[in-house]
This record gives sequence, C-alpha cells and structure tokens, in this order.
Amino acid sequence: MQNNLGLYIHIPFCNSKCTYCDFVSFDDAKDMQRNYVTNLIKEIEFESYKTNKKIDTIFIGGGTPSSLYQGALSQIFKTINDRFKIDENIEFSIEANPESCNQGFIKECVDIGVNRLSLGLQSACDKILKNIRKHTFFDFINAVSLAKKYKINNINSDIMLGLPSQSIADVINTIDEIIKLEVSHISVYGLKIEDGTVLQKQGYQVDEDLSVQMYNTAYQKLKAFGFIRYEVSNFAKKGFECRHNKKYWNLSEYLGVGLNASSLYDGIRKTNTCDMNQYFKGIFLGSQEKSDFLIEKIMLGLRTSDGVDIKYIDQTNKKLCTFIENGIVFIENGRLKIKEEHFYIMNSIISALI
Repeated sequence: MQNNLGLYIHIPFCNSKCTYCDFVSFDDAKDMQRNYVTNLIKEIEFESYKTNKKIDTIFIGGGTPSSLYQGALSQIFKTINDRFKIDENIEFSIEANPESCNQGFIKECVDIGVNRLSLGLQSACDKILKNIRKHTFFDFINAVSLAKKYKINNINSDIMLGLPSQSIADVINTIDEIIKLEVSHISVYGLKIEDGTVLQKQGYQVDEDLSVQMYNTAYQKLKAFGFIRYEVSNFAKKGFECRHNKKYWNLSEYLGVGLNASSLYDGIRKTNTCDMNQYFKGIFLGSQEKSDFLIEKIMLGLRTSDGVDIKYIDQTNKKLCTFIENGIVFIENGRLKIKEEHFYIMNSIISALI
C-alpha cells in the first residue's frame, strides 16, 4: 500500500569480487562482519524512531547476503521485528550467489520469513561464468532446488548481457535452462564496464550493438514464455512482480540501512556513507537532498510498462510530438508510455523529455 514503507538492508560482503563489480563491497572479510552487523542494528534502531508506518517490503541486498556468518540474518531481523510494525502480507526478498546458497542459509531465511529469493546467475554457460564469477550453473540448479525444498517458490534469476565471449545463442540457452527450473521472475541487465574493475583493467569493451540484439532476443523469448516486462530490465510471471523494486520506480517511500544504502522518505533522498571506518563510528549519513519529484517521476515512470501520467510531461515539447508521430511513444488512458520495441533506447527518449 502507498502509505506503507519499504526497507532495504545492504550487506557489503562477498566471498570474492566479480570481475565487473564496482559496488562498495569487501571480499574475504569475515573479521569485519560482526562489527558491521552490530552497527547495522544500531542504525535500524535509530531509523525506527522516524516512522510509525508499517513495513510491507524488505529487501536484503549487497554484496552477497549469503556470505554472512550463520545467525547474522536472525539478529538483524529480530531488531526489525522489535522496532517496526510488519505488514502481515510482507514481501521479504534476499539476494544470494549460487555457490553460497547452502542449506544453512536457506533454513535461516525461512526462519525469519523470507519468501522471495534473488539469485545472481548471469549465464548458464560455465565457460562464460569462469571469466566473471566463482559459481557454476550446477550451483544455480542446486540453489533453486534447495529454495523450493524449503517452500521459497518466488525466485528471481539475474541474467547479464554483453559478457566476454557471450553470444546470442548463449542468451537463448540461458533463458531456456532457467525456464526449465520454473522461476517466476527474471532480471536482464546489460554489462557496463566501470572504472577500477577487473574487466576494465583487462581492456574489455562491450559490443553495444550486439548487446541490443541480445536484449531484444531476450525480450521476445521471455514474452513467448509468458513473462511480462513491467520495467526495462525486469520480467515476471503475472502476480510475481517485485513489489519492493516497484517502490523505487513509483517514488514510494523506503528506508535504506547499511553502508552506502539509499532512502526516500518525507521528500528527502538520503545516501549513507560508503566509508566503513565512518560507519563503524556510528556516522551513518553520507549525503541528503530534496527529491526532484517532477524529473524523477518522468525518469522512473517511463522505465516501466505503466509509463507516467501525462500531466507531468511538458506537452509543448516539440520532441514529444516528434516521438508520438514516429511511433516511439504513445498515450494510453492518460499515461505516456514508450513503445515496447523502443525500450532499450529509453535513456535518450527520457533525456529529451525532461
């Protein structure tokens, strides 16, 4: 519901760093984890004083939450449960990497009420995975099987496009293999080479034209399997859209706790510090500013299949008329939407309309 809150919890630890990752995360850092959880709990307690609203979505992301020590998730959730009102129909998501998604982790997830699992697969081809991550496709199969054994049936799989040695045939095969496992949600992301990453240092460059072909292929393939594209990178079986992520695109309110986590509350966007030493001192806030509602409404709304209310669009904008005449955007029930075949170039469309 609109008056409820989402809660995002950031876990900045991984067993190893992926070659494309530039997120604030720490690998092989078991010695830091207990100190981090202690301070994370303090921040959760601090944030709980700001609101009486119910929490109806929780998303634990990272990093790799499945790399945390046993019992950490239980500690964190106990504090949430003690400090916040929890909606009885909560969507409770957690991210995991296939190789660390073991029975102990899944059992602890079930014990604290997790009902949605997001697995970072990226590709079903082990040769491709070897260049970027530590898991195999068999690890992914095991993780899905284990989750379903413990009655977590709402499962997302991430796919990445533009990876080293990846082809359109690999993308098709990956989707085919995932579909066999009956997951309910698939996220499709284009690889971006960020400064300081292993792939950037290796001089790897993404073939953008090929990535566009991969995306269009993935879209058509998923559509044929009954997956609805409700946001440019997110596809779901009907009724399995991620409610938490929809809060971001709808400009609903959410609190973010943990290193470098973001929040939108009471019209203010807040980003936590990305300095672990500061965080350990109890200095959680990094920066904050007033939300630019109009621009954000257009930027985020046009990423989705619902589009944006036309009242937020400058209808004297000549580019808007051109887009409509050329069949790039259209108006339906008072909402401006990007035609499905033009979703992958939405950034240039959005830039012209704000």
